[in-house]
Amino acid sequence: MRELGVEAGGKMARAVVTLHEKMGTAAGSGHILAIGLADGQLEATMRYALLIYSPSDARGYAAPASGAINDMVAYTRAATDAGVLVAAEQLTHTDSATSVRVRGGDLLLTDGPFMETKEHLLGFFLLDVPGLDTALEWAARMPPAAYGTVEVRAAQTGQPWQAVLD
Repeated sequence: MRELGVEAGGKMARAVVTLHEKMGTAAGSGHILAIGLADGQLEATMRYALLIYSPSDARGYAAPASGAINDMVAYTRAATDAGVLVAAEQLTHTDSATSVRVRGGDLLLTDGPFMETKEHLLGFFLLDVPGLDTALEWAARMPPAAYGTVEVRAAQTGQPWQAVLD
């Protein structure tokens, strides 16, 4: 075991890592650490979700602005080429959503989103980057940041339910 300082959102955190593991978690932080050996250096990374929101209605969602698709393809290619893209998905419009609640043992289904909002979740990118500053840089480069909102949130890892994913 060896201690490694990890830059996390502008704060220095201490994490204990096992050098032979490819993936692990920072003790108590809930963030993933990917340990890669390149030129004898250790690189710690954390996962961040870039949540893409847009104020568009169903009609605007179905017909993206000219060049928007090409811009997203270029962005996705850049993230892939940089080795930071873990996953990405585009969601259907909220008109096709069904909200599920269970109250007192009764199943309650509602067509549409849970809450009425002016912005709708369009999709997400999951990135594996050195820290919050890098995640924010990738969010600022994302084309929807110019007309919608890209929310950046650290992914919580190391939870007991996640053990079944290994």
